[in-house]
Amino acid sequence: MLIVAVPVEIETLLLGAVEMKIAGYPIHPLHEEEFTDPEIVHTPIASEHSSRKTVIGIDCEMCRTEVGMEITRVTLVDFEGNTLYDQLVKPPNPILDYLTAYRHLVVYTANRSWSGITAERLLNTTTTLSIIQASLTQIIDSNTILVGHSLESDLQCLKMSHPHIVDTSVIYQHSRGPPYKPSLKWLAQKWLKRKIQESAAGHDSAQDASTCIDLVKLKCQKGKEFGLFNVDMESLFARLKKRGIDSAVVENGSRGNMFHGDKVRSSVSVNSDEEVVDGIVEALNTDHGFVWSKMKDLETVSKWKDVSSTEVPPEELTPALENFDNNMKRLWDSLPPCTALMVITGSGDPREMSRLFARRKEYEVNLKEKKWENIEVKWMDEDQQAYTLAVDKARTGLAFVAIK
Repeated sequence: MLIVAVPVEIETLLLGAVEMKIAGYPIHPLHEEEFTDPEIVHTPIASEHSSRKTVIGIDCEMCRTEVGMEITRVTLVDFEGNTLYDQLVKPPNPILDYLTAYRHLVVYTANRSWSGITAERLLNTTTTLSIIQASLTQIIDSNTILVGHSLESDLQCLKMSHPHIVDTSVIYQHSRGPPYKPSLKWLAQKWLKRKIQESAAGHDSAQDASTCIDLVKLKCQKGKEFGLFNVDMESLFARLKKRGIDSAVVENGSRGNMFHGDKVRSSVSVNSDEEVVDGIVEALNTDHGFVWSKMKDLETVSKWKDVSSTEVPPEELTPALENFDNNMKRLWDSLPPCTALMVITGSGDPREMSRLFARRKEYEVNLKEKKWENIEVKWMDEDQQAYTLAVDKARTGLAFVAIK
C-alpha cells in the first residue's frame, strides 16, 4: 500500500492541556488558572487580535546544586535556526556537579546526557534566573509556540509556564513504542541523518534547539504519521492459522481460548512443569503444528514477582533448577524428529527495577506537591544510574534454539 505524505500545520502537533499536566509541565493560566503555582513565572497572554503564532526552539543546560537541578544556560533559536538568545546563568545555590563529564550512565532524565558547562565558563557570570525569566517574557508570549525535547524538564528548572508546546520526544516515537521516549541524538541520526552531541566539550544547547526545529519542520512536511512506529498487532497464532497451521497453548491456568479465540485450536490447563511437558507432547501427537507453553516452577521459587524478596538461597534454588533440567530433557527426548525447540527465558530479575521504579514514582508525586528541600527521599543521579542498570538486567534474557 502506498502511503502519501500529507503536510500538517504545526498547530496540530501541540500538546494538549491534559497531556502537559500528566507530563509535569508547569500549569499556565490559559489552561487552569486556579491551579497555577505562585512561584512560577507565566509567559504573558498575547492580544486576541494578534497574528499567526511564531515558533521558537528552546534548550537549556543544567547543573546539580544543593537543591537539585538548576539552569546554567538558556538558548532560543528562531524557525530558521538563528540564535535569538543565548545566556549563561549563575545558580543561586552551591553547585555540586557541573555534569561536564559523562561519568553517569544517565544524568537528570533518560533523554539528557551531559552539559558543556564548566566552573571556568560560569566564573564571571552574574546573570540570575530572575533576569533570565524577565528576558524570556519579553521574547515569548502566549502567541509563541515553543519547540523542545522533553521540554517539561527545562520549564521546571526555568520555573516558567507556557501554554503552547511541541515536544519532539512526543511527536516522534521510540522504536519500541510508548512508554519509551527517544533521545534527541537518536532522532537526529534516524530522521535528519545528522550527528549531534558528540563534541568533547559537551552538549551545545543552540545545536539541540536547532535540531528540534528541524525535526518539527520535517514532521510538518511528512505528516502526523511520520516518525511513528506502527506495531503489528496480529498475533502469531492468527498468522499461523492463515497458513493452515493449528496451534495449542499449554500453561498453568491457561485461558488460551479466552485470549486468542478461534485462533488457537487447543488450550490446555496444567498445574506443574511436569504437566506442561505432558501437554506439549500430547499436542504434538494430535497434529498441532505449533505449541506455546510456559513453565512457572522456577519463576515461583525465585520469587521475582515479590519486590520485597531477596536472593533465594542455593539450597532452595538448586532443586528447582534440577527439576527444570529434568523436564527439559524429558521434553527433548519426547519430541518427534524435525521438531524445532525454542526456549526463551523472557527477562532477567526485575525486582530491583520494580523497587526503584516505585521509589521514582513516589518522588515525582512528592515533587509536584512539595518543595525539593522538603522531600525526604530524593531521586539523585546515582539513583537514576542504579535504575538504568536494573532495567538492563531485567531486559536481559537468554534464548536457546535447536532442531531435533
